[in-house]
Amino acid sequence: MKTKRVLLALLAGLLVISSTGCGNGEKQTASDNGAYNIVWYNGFSPSDDNDMVFEAISQKTMEKINATVTAVPIQSADYAEKIKMLIAANEKMDLLFMSRTNGYVTLAAQKAFLPVDDLLKSHGQDILNLIPDHIFDGAKYQGKIYAVPVLKDWPHEPVLRYNTMMAEKYNFDMESVKSLADLTPMLQTIKDNEPDWLPILNRGDSPLFKLLPFENISGSSIAGFKLDDYSKIVNKFDTDEAREYFKLMRDWYQKGFIKKDAATATNDTEWYQSGKFFAAYSESLPYLEDQINLNVAEHKLTKFLHGLVPPQLGTFDVQGCMNSISALSKNPEKTMEFLNLLYTDKEIKNMVNLGIEGKHYVAVGENQYDFPEGVTKSSETGYDGVGYESMVGNRFLSRIRVGIAEDIWEKYKEFNESALVSEALGFVFDAAPVINEITALENVYSEYMPSLLVGAVDPDEVLPKALEKMKVAGIDKVLEEMNNQYQAWKANK
Repeated sequence: MKTKRVLLALLAGLLVISSTGCGNGEKQTASDNGAYNIVWYNGFSPSDDNDMVFEAISQKTMEKINATVTAVPIQSADYAEKIKMLIAANEKMDLLFMSRTNGYVTLAAQKAFLPVDDLLKSHGQDILNLIPDHIFDGAKYQGKIYAVPVLKDWPHEPVLRYNTMMAEKYNFDMESVKSLADLTPMLQTIKDNEPDWLPILNRGDSPLFKLLPFENISGSSIAGFKLDDYSKIVNKFDTDEAREYFKLMRDWYQKGFIKKDAATATNDTEWYQSGKFFAAYSESLPYLEDQINLNVAEHKLTKFLHGLVPPQLGTFDVQGCMNSISALSKNPEKTMEFLNLLYTDKEIKNMVNLGIEGKHYVAVGENQYDFPEGVTKSSETGYDGVGYESMVGNRFLSRIRVGIAEDIWEKYKEFNESALVSEALGFVFDAAPVINEITALENVYSEYMPSLLVGAVDPDEVLPKALEKMKVAGIDKVLEEMNNQYQAWKANK
């Protein structure tokens, strides 16, 4: 054990994983009674009782599929880099969390995962019955399924969140807001009458630009589809919609609606803690307003303004939470059987989410839970596995925390059905042919766009410079390559 940890440290620098991830390779492959041990890497903070919980889970999986489970939590901030190191080191693993942000496409291209199309048919049929075909389309790479999406709320809905107390105080007709520009007189009222309040939150790295009708392309901050035209991929910032947005942000910035350091600010923690802002970008889910407003002071009351753009379901969304089977797995069939349990077995799914009933949580009725007496949050129980709820298996099997509406999963299913499904669902751009141009364009983005996106500079002067630099950096070549790949993908659908 010690020797293996030293070797792994030499390979991965400061790589630190929980003790459950280490040990003799033979012992990790099979237990003394012949049961296979599934090693599962995931992006969660290690908990004191992690081993205890998965020993209890293993007792259940032994009975059901003759396998045990070893979970290896890695801090989410470190997960992407460390999982690449582990794969490069041929470390023993069977199941691992994957998403668009931690290298799914790159690792799939490197054959780090097994294609699971046939495994799903032979050992994961329940998953196939639960997840619609178009969702699997969103998870494919070059026509094969290299990761199984979590059964959860898939779309995203960009919304404007606003403070209800201020809206009521000044009799704002929020239903009349059909575009960002319609907010201008309301923001002016807040600026004129509430000196301690910020009219609207905006940042260079998290802009209100997301409320415009575009679908992003993974691997590029600049390119995307217009929601009303999936015939081609465009430079989002070289459009009439973008020019109107930049002009509006400049007006707001000069009027003092947006904080002066918005272009360089990395978070809005202080403002969210105080609650003294009227509006901000957010993303909606059923009952999320209620959860935000739970046990908060009156000045923080939040409501979402819907309708600026529709709920959207694209490749970007599907690839947010998935799980892959490692190409290094010695028993992918057994691994798929375990994954299948996480979509169908309520007891095992909730043990993964919440830990051991009576110790880490208290069951309330058939579908709810609460924390043990004297405990107010999961991190105080010894097992902080709440993140597993939405990042593996079937979220809709999860017990619901007391205080949250009991029909929330039904509302989530309705939300899934309400989304505008992208015409490009399943398209994945391979940046390799133009990687140098992509890198150069991202540098141009970093130089110009944060200031433009919050109105800190004059768009009439700065936008032409930014677009010209994009041309020099190779935007035309990148768009041509993207559109060629897109047309080829459409032809082979």
